Amino acid sequence: MPRKPDPRAAAAKILNAPRRHTDHVVGVVDGKIAVIARLTWSLPKDGMGPLRVAVWSWGPDGQGDSGGPQIGSASGCGYDKETAALTGLTIGGVELGDHCDHRGRPRLETVCNERGWTVIHGR
Repeated sequence: MPRKPDPRAAAAKILNAPRRHTDHVVGVVDGKIAVIARLTWSLPKDGMGPLRVAVWSWGPDGQGDSGGPQIGSASGCGYDKETAALTGLTIGGVELGDHCDHRGRPRLETVCNERGWTVIHGR
């Protein structure tokens, strides 16, 4: 039986990738800006390789333990790989889905719009 990869080791690879950038999901909590989540992306060389993401989420109020990194990935071309890579991961207590998610899980953009959060892109 294959071992499940260690998310910390996978996150370390993403954090040390030569082509990476970090985004932050922020919101206003009790009149102050709070970081809800940090997303670090490892970008493919050619655009067709796998896009990987490591997500640390501190809950809807920016407080609490992130519980360590969550890892997502998507490969291929011709579609929104960032949304696909985030599918199944949790940000601010909400499990994210894809554009045509059969379980009705929302995309990150939808959650941000509903809760008044903003994604600050670090590209």
